[in-house]
Amino acid sequence: MHIRSSLISMYFINNDPLSSVKIFGSFPNNDAVLWTDMIAGHVRIGDSENALNFFHEMSKQCVNLDSFALSSALSACADLVTLRQGEMIHCLAVKTGNETEVCVHSSLVDMYAKNGELESATCTFSRLPKHDLMCWNSMLTGYSHHGKADEAFRIFFKMLKHGFKPDPVTILSLLSVCNHCGLVEKGRFFWSYMEENCLRRGPRHYSCMISMLSRSGLWEEAEEMIMESPFVDDYLEYWRTVLSSCIKNGDLGVGIRAADRISRAGVEDSAANVLLSKIYAATGRWGDVLETRRKMKKLTVEKEAGLSWVEVRNNFHVFSSSDGSCMQNGEMRAELDKLLGNLMPVVVEEIVGV
Repeated sequence: MHIRSSLISMYFINNDPLSSVKIFGSFPNNDAVLWTDMIAGHVRIGDSENALNFFHEMSKQCVNLDSFALSSALSACADLVTLRQGEMIHCLAVKTGNETEVCVHSSLVDMYAKNGELESATCTFSRLPKHDLMCWNSMLTGYSHHGKADEAFRIFFKMLKHGFKPDPVTILSLLSVCNHCGLVEKGRFFWSYMEENCLRRGPRHYSCMISMLSRSGLWEEAEEMIMESPFVDDYLEYWRTVLSSCIKNGDLGVGIRAADRISRAGVEDSAANVLLSKIYAATGRWGDVLETRRKMKKLTVEKEAGLSWVEVRNNFHVFSSSDGSCMQNGEMRAELDKLLGNLMPVVVEEIVGV
């Protein structure tokens, strides 16, 4: 059993979930540890939908739900922003006596916070007599995720008062809320805090700072930060952030430098090429516009469509604008036409004042 668990974990770590599923399915009567490995493994690789599928199947098989399985399932609900299923798993945690386990409690706070239920997250947080760093970070991330800067700062200083030492995750949440709220000075404070407290800055920390500086019109400072960043693989993303901000705010000088950096890299990225075409057109560099569009046509580049999803009866339906791939597309259109038919007389009456 221990060997099977290690193999499942190893394949998930190497991003090979199919092999993990194959090993799991090759033996009957899997215990709670293996079920939990499958749930946690799918959450780790970002496949939260399948994580919940395994959790529901585990429940059907009447396998004992331990705190680790519940915590992983709640993390999946947080990732998918599915409140209803999260609340159901919360009920299971209470029923099985696992609600007070620290890992479950932290995941509950995270789940409610990411679903926008900050009041429930705060209530859950306050009910636990002792908090670990993960629990503090979950609460902080929730406030950050929803742009509640003052509340996030309050949690941070309260955490320090209780003797907890922030980690890079803590500072990332604080930089994120500073970025979204345009709090440049606060962002600089937390950036310096990392250096003063020997906290390693990762690519996402740099991304938050570069985005914050760019959105505030401090493009030269953003440029300097890109040049000092050790994360070469993320340079294009950083320059793309600066370029996008320059286009929105009309600073064509810095925008051209950012565009040239991206162009010299020979990037075959749809978003970057669309931005390049815009900045070249804005500065009258029509030869470069034609060259960029020729490259885009050759690569059949298009902007990737944004996706939305809706949960119906525990199933997730993913769709995009003008998406006709759904099997029930005809039925949905017929229902929409019926609704529009009912609305039209009301609208006409309001317009003519009948």
